Amino acid sequence: MQLGDWSGQMDFTVAPMDEFSLVLGMDFLHFSKAVPMPHLRSILVPGQQPCLLRTCDPGKGPKGPLLSVMQLEKGLKRNEPTFLATLSTKEDEASGDFPPAVAELLSEFQDLLPKDLPKVIDEYYELRKVLEAASTKDKTVILTSLNEAWVAPNSMFDIFLESFKIGNNTAPLLDHLLAIAMDEKAYNRCRKLICHCYFLKSKQSSEMANEAGFMTPMYLEILWERLDFLKTILSLGYNFIFTDTDIMWFRNPFPHFTPDSDFQTSCDRFNGRQFDIQNPSNNGFLFVRSNTRTIKFYKFWVSSRHAYPPTLHEQDVFSKIKNGTYVRKLGVKFRFLDTNYFGGFCQMSRDFNKVCTMHANCCTGLDRKIADLNTTLEVWKNYMSSNHSIPTNWRVPNQCHM
Repeated sequence: MQLGDWSGQMDFTVAPMDEFSLVLGMDFLHFSKAVPMPHLRSILVPGQQPCLLRTCDPGKGPKGPLLSVMQLEKGLKRNEPTFLATLSTKEDEASGDFPPAVAELLSEFQDLLPKDLPKVIDEYYELRKVLEAASTKDKTVILTSLNEAWVAPNSMFDIFLESFKIGNNTAPLLDHLLAIAMDEKAYNRCRKLICHCYFLKSKQSSEMANEAGFMTPMYLEILWERLDFLKTILSLGYNFIFTDTDIMWFRNPFPHFTPDSDFQTSCDRFNGRQFDIQNPSNNGFLFVRSNTRTIKFYKFWVSSRHAYPPTLHEQDVFSKIKNGTYVRKLGVKFRFLDTNYFGGFCQMSRDFNKVCTMHANCCTGLDRKIADLNTTLEVWKNYMSSNHSIPTNWRVPNQCHM
């Protein structure tokens, strides 16, 4: 056999073929030690006198050469016809053709069919990305919510972040803080201050930018929208600590959460019994684990808004349903946090060696909260700089009138 400058002896199988005069198989490549070089459209055959064999150009488009079926004239086994087949795509066939029966049905009911098929869209794609970036290894995030008024320079959010920076082993927790911005300006400034921000868009986003007076319709709307968002976080499989922005973080709270409780919340006043459902809870600080019980509980909590007067906020409704028949049947395990560790202006933590957080609860008005929380930061800085010498007291509430 002579191929270009190469010659040698080979066994042949003779058969009619549709497109090609000769097809070289593995036997040839093995015998000749040939090296295919597709990028050069060539085959390199080594030896005493290496040579380069040019291959044919199969052409472009549907009319190019195509080896689809090869039938051997004489069967290789039992004198039966033997076939070597390969798949091919016939691009010249019209796309979108249906069998006549299907086409008839589609024509008959075309007025019921949408013009465009709906696209599959993950509405939580962006949220999933930011949750994954902010979460700990066990899929826990620290959440807080912001609007333009609370995120303004020298306002509440700056004080909140400062507490993490001066707290005892709390600065690393900022890596897991995700701020929920209720308006665009809050979102833009948030991105300048921390790594993880999410814009919770709603029809009321522009109205939510300003400070919402306590128990005003806008204040209530913010609380209920936030609650519905927390339900979504749980349904996506993430545990969370939710913290109001008027809470100062002085120590890492994680060691004080128990692994067998579903819903652990702070209290305005702690009665000394951590599992007593009668504790007056304050859901401004809570740790919730994502599981079937808590997801169903949050769905029920959100839906219960319409079962009570519209003047009630989400915490009032929580107090009404937490010991109800449905919640008891769900088996949600509630735990109420000791104010010695998670205190506030309602009931102060008296032990500086234990306190984890300080909440400006039992106080209304942004300016009053800022003033008294700045005082708590000063007291804490003095405590840390004096080798943990115990201060006399927190010197608050002062501007916040009880």
